[in-house]
Amino acid sequence: MRRCTCGHSASHTAVDSALPRVPRAVGLVTSKRGAAYGDVVRVARGRFGVRLVLAHCLVQGPEAPGSITRAIDALDRDRTVVLVTSSPLEVHGPHLPVVADIAESEGLIGRAMEKVVARHEEMVVARLPPLFVATDVVPQAGSIRFSPDTVVRVLTELGTSLARQGFRHVWVGNFHGGPRHILAIDRAAHAVNRRAGGKMLSVFGVLLKDITGGSSDLAAVLGGVGGIAREELKGDAHGGLVETALLLHLTGAHVDPSYRTLPPR
Repeated sequence: MRRCTCGHSASHTAVDSALPRVPRAVGLVTSKRGAAYGDVVRVARGRFGVRLVLAHCLVQGPEAPGSITRAIDALDRDRTVVLVTSSPLEVHGPHLPVVADIAESEGLIGRAMEKVVARHEEMVVARLPPLFVATDVVPQAGSIRFSPDTVVRVLTELGTSLARQGFRHVWVGNFHGGPRHILAIDRAAHAVNRRAGGKMLSVFGVLLKDITGGSSDLAAVLGGVGGIAREELKGDAHGGLVETALLLHLTGAHVDPSYRTLPPR
């Protein structure tokens, strides 16, 4: 990922260090007179003491669009990485929310960016709302499916639009294991990079081999994690132990308590 965004070697073990529990600074693009800004200041400074950097702009009224545009236009294109998730709304059993893959992707891409920014504090992060455009979903009521070509087209047009505005570094998040969906993201990134001079990449695709070692057996991948027996991971898959644990961490109350009574497989 660093090679794609910064032009440096991906190996940088000499500066590996523990991440701080909270960020050193938080950047806000909002009105300094808005209630939302006051709430963020009160909570962030009161609980964590972090430094806040404000880019003031209007957020209401007829002048707001131009003000927000100017704030965005002030971003340094060479140092800005745009994050966007492309994962489905999909049924994950009777206990998990249909936004499971989106929440997991947002968690993964956010944590990946924290680790990169910890080494490159000059980087600026612009996070877009998630896209629930995905293919290869479970065919049940509640799942929303798009064709692979639609996924490619949406992400290609998004990446091309950003690249033409100077935002070439686009990281696409995902936590959906559908093979055609993973391939669609890679196809879109290739098209954007070739046609528009972008540096778009799939975070999930980059990490997938490192996370799994090429294996689809979660017991082999996560068998050494503390607090869980290797036997419990055998056969674990969609909406199973691993995803339930992730969603309990990421979404908490949105996981139905009935998960405690479900069979292990």
